[in-house]
Amino acid sequence: MGHLFIVRGNLTHLSCDAWLMPTDASVDVNRHWFRETGPSYEDWKRPDLRNEPDWGDTGRRVHRVENWPEGLPEPWLTNTGGILGTRAEWFAEGAVAFLEAAARHLEGKSPRNGRARHLLAMPLVGTGAGGAYRKAGEILEILMPRIFRFLEDRPVDAAIVLFDDVSFSAAQAVRAALSTSMKVWPRELDGGLQTAALHLADHCVQSRLVLFMGAGIGSAAGLPQWGGLLKELADEVGLGAQEAATDFGKLSLPDQAVLVELRCMRLGLNLGQVIADMLDRQKHISLSHALLAGLPVRETVTTNYDRLFELASRGAGWEAAVIPYSPARDKRRWLLKLHGCVSRPEDIVLTRTDYIRYQERRAALRGIVQAMLMTRHMLFVGFSLTDDNFHRIVDEVRRARMGEDREQGRAAESRLGTCLSIDTNRAFQELWSTDLDWLAMDGPGRSPRESARVLEIFLDYVGAAVASKTAHICDPRFEAALSSGDRALVGLLSSLVADSIGDARRSAAWPQVESMLRELGWKKAD
Repeated sequence: MGHLFIVRGNLTHLSCDAWLMPTDASVDVNRHWFRETGPSYEDWKRPDLRNEPDWGDTGRRVHRVENWPEGLPEPWLTNTGGILGTRAEWFAEGAVAFLEAAARHLEGKSPRNGRARHLLAMPLVGTGAGGAYRKAGEILEILMPRIFRFLEDRPVDAAIVLFDDVSFSAAQAVRAALSTSMKVWPRELDGGLQTAALHLADHCVQSRLVLFMGAGIGSAAGLPQWGGLLKELADEVGLGAQEAATDFGKLSLPDQAVLVELRCMRLGLNLGQVIADMLDRQKHISLSHALLAGLPVRETVTTNYDRLFELASRGAGWEAAVIPYSPARDKRRWLLKLHGCVSRPEDIVLTRTDYIRYQERRAALRGIVQAMLMTRHMLFVGFSLTDDNFHRIVDEVRRARMGEDREQGRAAESRLGTCLSIDTNRAFQELWSTDLDWLAMDGPGRSPRESARVLEIFLDYVGAAVASKTAHICDPRFEAALSSGDRALVGLLSSLVADSIGDARRSAAWPQVESMLRELGWKKAD
């Protein structure tokens, strides 16, 4: 069984195997599908399908783009351009036709970036320039059950990527309603994982959750782990395969980095700049990036150098200020980069020397992490917990908490956070047993790639538990997706707005009422 992910973000940024590029019978494509990723709109060679006898509104509606740059997520032109009176079913049929055609084409091919299954992504078809803007709820009600039926017996996953909070809320509400009659969550996400996800969701709702992200979240985006990065760097500076497999390979990773830096210096290169050039080539985020960025978490930390989480946050409507490089006061979220950023190559921490000098150079950053460990619940994702600097930070927190517990007569049993892992390492779990809850995604006969997919589904479950499922109910586009209770409430609220003239709107409490209405999708009339 495949899984349907609900994602808040920008579809063109997502690393996937195939994505639905909306068009119409005349093969017109909106320019915004070419922003930032892929070729420019001017350089793209649009296929001429208009004279093909089977192409049109009632014939073939899907066409694989064959002249797209190699190595990028592959777009499939899909005719979802209707007119005002076009049935909602027609738009849903086009989306399912895309899924069927793309899945057939990908059979026998390896999923992108080593993912366990192919990922097929689409927007909420027809609701942009497709003529069905006011039928968004009706399309969701028809489309989502059809996607679930499509995924029942196919080893692929699908994602609906929503560009705004209101559509995201509606999609989450429809999926939640379907869970009473359809198999929405796959069997891999057993009851224990669901309970743990709800616990994390509660931390998130209470504004207690902090994200700590390691290199693992970038794997499905094509970014290397630390060992892989060093191997690529070794190749870049002329440490040949034979040399790397013998003497170079015997060094510890920090010492490998020192040797790479020495080679860079001999070649007149700056190691930080080489790393920045290497990592900044990747412009597509992983599904994990997107799911984490969609959580309403203000405080985030990473040891990664790349800028993909920032990209994901921007797409999810949570523009992130990067500390220590920009002020966080005017942003909904801030991202603390402990080991530097590709935008500042001189700050990148990689070699043993960098780690030794870290404590004196970045004491303020370390203090921020310590404060969050003591006052929040930290969720570790894609982080190996082997970083020496992090061990020093945690040890200082342990000592501070032990002193506090002695003063208050308590045992030091409360956890600092939760670690999500794709495999069970009992020795490592025991090592961290007094500090962290440990959630492993592996199972009998499950490969590491399949376990990584379960982690993505777990994050989707957390996101579903946290997401508002009411931010759309006063938006007329989604009326068809409302329950009878929602419709009754909308009627009452509409009467309230219509009748609230004169003194009512001059009340000091009216701004609070108006704020509540906006949270439910109501928009003030022009």
